[in-house]
Amino acid sequence: MDLIVKDSSIWRDSIAENLAETPDSIIRVGVVKETRFIKELDDYRYTVEVWDNNSKVPINCILNSRFGGIYNYEEFVARGFNTSNDAENINTHSANPGDHVLVMYAYGDPREGLIISQLKHPARLSKIKPDNNIDFESEFNGWNTSITSKGGYKVTQKLTPTNISELEKPPEGQKLPEPEYDNDNAKYATFYEFTEDGSYTLSDNTQEDSQLFRINKPDGTIDIISGKIEMQFNKKQELTFIRNKKTDVVSSDEFKVTTGGTSFKTTPDMFDLSATDIKSKGKWDQTGDTKIAGNQEVSGDVEVGGSFDSTGVTNLAGGANPLIYDIVLTIGTGNLGAPVVSNNVVLKTVQTKAT
Repeated sequence: MDLIVKDSSIWRDSIAENLAETPDSIIRVGVVKETRFIKELDDYRYTVEVWDNNSKVPINCILNSRFGGIYNYEEFVARGFNTSNDAENINTHSANPGDHVLVMYAYGDPREGLIISQLKHPARLSKIKPDNNIDFESEFNGWNTSITSKGGYKVTQKLTPTNISELEKPPEGQKLPEPEYDNDNAKYATFYEFTEDGSYTLSDNTQEDSQLFRINKPDGTIDIISGKIEMQFNKKQELTFIRNKKTDVVSSDEFKVTTGGTSFKTTPDMFDLSATDIKSKGKWDQTGDTKIAGNQEVSGDVEVGGSFDSTGVTNLAGGANPLIYDIVLTIGTGNLGAPVVSNNVVLKTVQTKAT
């Protein structure tokens, strides 16, 4: 033994080998202090600080990853750190409320480690409670995912907490606050959800005039809501329901409606219809006053139970004497006492019959 201090990554002597036995079997709890991208490796590395024999030891660890196959993988970079590839002094890391991880020394060398698990941050309370029916919950960069014990699945867009400045402060021996979110703002809290019964909901989750799309599988309905506008499709009743303030239908070519029965009810009582050519087949039963400004031509029976006011020409039969008029023979006495027969054209009424 020459007692010469050697680089342990290259040289090994009996003392170094004995010292290496302990670190090789030790797992330490560490705090992520930095995320750095290494150009030469084309990969990320974490700098994790662990306590070892009352000393702070920075450990270089690989990126967090679950599974890690070529195409079946999940990886993420811890947030809250300015990722860069600049060479920085590892002793200048500022205190930061970073992720807590379990680190295992690799190859008995404390300069190289492997993150084998993540731990709950001591400042965060557990989200899974005995009475909230949640078996899984995760949150990353403001996206919250939860799964219920019966299989319901929900993803909520929370985005950046409104108190992010408090959450990023260096630890000072006091408990960090819980993250707070602006759930009243339409920009936040949008979510989609699959419930245990197979229903699906997509909503912006605003407190007033919310917008949502919902498929209710047990009831067989589809609801579309935008503020005070409501639309529902009912599969069982084969019913479409629409409630809104104004409906504007624009059809550039053709608009067809085929129905077994049509009913219009307007409030106030006014129905405004405008078209270049209106055609109607069948019986037209009109109760009440009818006012027409312009020519009217009718070939068929006209029954009006009320006043009929026409400011234009009304031609029902055509000819010099339309059927609405009648020719009446009037017998009178002349100057010499002889009978005289006169022709009179009068309006037909219920008391005048065509002859």
